[in-house]
Amino acid sequence: MSTAVNDRKIVDIQLSQISPNPFNPRTSFSEEELRELSLSISETGVIQAVVLRKVGTKYQTAVGERRIRASRLAGKKTIPAEVRVLSDDEMVDIAIVENLQRSDVPPMEERQPLKISQKRDNMMLPPSVRSSASPKNTSVADWRSMTFWKNLKRFFPQR
Repeated sequence: MSTAVNDRKIVDIQLSQISPNPFNPRTSFSEEELRELSLSISETGVIQAVVLRKVGTKYQTAVGERRIRASRLAGKKTIPAEVRVLSDDEMVDIAIVENLQRSDVPPMEERQPLKISQKRDNMMLPPSVRSSASPKNTSVADWRSMTFWKNLKRFFPQR
């Protein structure tokens, strides 16, 4: 099945074709919360589509890992999804955004995507900043912050 929502195409994807976001720092999921969500999905279905990217003939989760896991627990075979073209950098940024929205992020899970982003952005520092690339240098900190927030805005549409 295919549906258009706000000019975005939503399609049903086989759950067996989906793997987790390799950059998602979230490694633990509450079994109790997944069971509760799976009961809700059994009764009403998945209300909000997940976001995936295609990798070869399969897919990787960008947004919605809990819904995917709960759908599997509920015995579903497919899930509504929006398939986007996303780079590794965008997958890291999405992982950061997703985790900023959670209130129960353990410190290690909170730091992992930021470390990945920092490592990535250090390699892309402009030459004027790279020459003095000390974490204590305010121009480096300002540049990192500016880059992070610019990337973050891509995932929140203007209203």
